[in-house]
Amino acid sequence: MTVDSSRRTARRAVPRRRLPGLLGAAFLLAVASCDTDSPTPPPDPEVAGSVAGSVQVEGTGIAGVQVSISGPTTRSQATDAGGRFRFDGLAEGTWVVSVTGLPDAADFSTSAGSASITRSAPTATVEFVGTWKRDAAIVVTVRVAGQGFEAATVNLDGPGGPST
Repeated sequence: MTVDSSRRTARRAVPRRRLPGLLGAAFLLAVASCDTDSPTPPPDPEVAGSVAGSVQVEGTGIAGVQVSISGPTTRSQATDAGGRFRFDGLAEGTWVVSVTGLPDAADFSTSAGSASITRSAPTATVEFVGTWKRDAAIVVTVRVAGQGFEAATVNLDGPGGPST
């Protein structure tokens, strides 16, 4: 303790080994009193994706086929005159696309497909492609004067060219 003889007041000196601790406490108090609330960044906007495609038989679009999409929600629509469909405003996720009302005279390898909508790939395409069935038969009976004729050659001509 130091005594000032002229004023007769006592003053206490701070020991040097406590000084770093006091400075650290003062720093923490200063930091704690600062406004540390940083603004929260706004959330990413929701994905508004789309799934489009067509229903075709040998390159020709088929109108009126019912197309349904299911995932976070379910929707359906008919294909347009060109066999096309499109679903917009879809949320991020996996979607199943299915078709019903396909022509009986055509074969399709599948009637359902899947599509994924993500932030990096917000559009997807699903195609349904079929072929016409070729299982028809032509039966010909050749008659001469009402009698069956066994040794006849029949020539057919059509879009695929002549055939015997």
